[in-house]
Amino acid sequence: MTSSPRKHLREGPWRTTFRNILILSAYHLGVSPRYLHQLYYHQSKTTQNPKTPLITQETLL
Repeated sequence: MTSSPRKHLREGPWRTTFRNILILSAYHLGVSPRYLHQLYYHQSKTTQNPKTPLITQETLL
């Protein structure tokens, strides 16, 4: 996972840090990486931003 300073500047450091901790905790509890990706990038299940490709099994290895 990479981090962008733009997200901290746009959404604030506390909110961004809290969301990252929440997503990391959800990952350790077994939540699907696909769902976590949608949460992080604020995407609905039907739309996908072409600039943020959906993670695949290969990228997780």
